[in-house]
Amino acid sequence: MSHLARGFLLGLLSIPYAWYGIRDVLFHKTERAITWTEKALHATIGLAVLLVVSHAYQNRVEVYLLGLALLFSARSLDEFFFHHGIPTEEIHLHAKTHFAVLVLVIGIKGINYVDSLESGRPGTVVGGLKADQPTRSVVIQGRKSNWTSQEPSEATHVTARSPLPLLN
Repeated sequence: MSHLARGFLLGLLSIPYAWYGIRDVLFHKTERAITWTEKALHATIGLAVLLVVSHAYQNRVEVYLLGLALLFSARSLDEFFFHHGIPTEEIHLHAKTHFAVLVLVIGIKGINYVDSLESGRPGTVVGGLKADQPTRSVVIQGRKSNWTSQEPSEATHVTARSPLPLLN
């Protein structure tokens, strides 16, 4: 999938979450003032969303998964500690943001799946590697292993020893 198509789709998927996130911020400015601790959690949520979307655009799976963990942790703490006895309107607003983040996560997974189909390796694209890139072979203690590389090379023979005697 091209970077342009990936960016366009991620932008579309981000609109609902951005919309409800901005509405939540405006709600807190006009209807319910929040403590600095909750503001810090909201800032963490915002930074986590930026981390997730920017690394999903680059297809850096490992990084955006860490961003998702941070996002879900911060959202959970926010809900658990600060959202007791809040107005009904805010409860509905938060329910919509939860749904919007679910749409974003499922959309990212779908984009990655389509990208993996285009690369010829369903479900295995990590870090933007494609199946048509040259491979490098390594022989470790008689077992041959292949991995994708940016430049081709001949097989390299390496003897690797584990620090644990049982694994040698």
